[in-house]
Amino acid sequence: MVKDLRQLAPVRPRAPKGRRPYEPDPLDQRILAMLRDDGRAPLAAIARALHLSHPAVHERLQRLTKAGYILGYHADLDYAKLGLGLTAYVGVQIQQAEATRSRMAEALRQMPEVETMAWLTGDFDVLLRVHTRDPAHLQDVIFRIINAGDGRVRSRTMVVMSVPFRKPGPAFEAIPDAGPTA
Repeated sequence: MVKDLRQLAPVRPRAPKGRRPYEPDPLDQRILAMLRDDGRAPLAAIARALHLSHPAVHERLQRLTKAGYILGYHADLDYAKLGLGLTAYVGVQIQQAEATRSRMAEALRQMPEVETMAWLTGDFDVLLRVHTRDPAHLQDVIFRIINAGDGRVRSRTMVVMSVPFRKPGPAFEAIPDAGPTA
């Protein structure tokens, strides 16, 4: 288990000395919500919907990106059509030496089947989401995960049976008191 939770917290960009960190206003939040729902939304369409000029939207996007609110733009892929029809979550318990955590995190980052890795509290230290071809491929991936921890890990695998729905992210704009934090 992780002893210091600050090690797991994402690092937010700090504002230059003497300046407050950039906080999105309601228009920025609407832009973020539109991009969450459609990362390919043209700036002109966003500008029209918000009654802003194209340059104004572009400038706001640059500020939001620089402040760390926008981390990237990605396509939502159908992995089954790409030959990776078996998705699983793998919970991992590892020894908590810093060197072991760092080495394992880097080894897992290099594994092409691993989509996400999250450090956790609770029964598992790590939760992985993996995509594989079939059960034999999943077994190979699990063995490589164990080897990434020098064999000093325990794992539990949960195979995804179906996904009734997927959302591009939480509707942060609809959650009361869920404003940006600096």
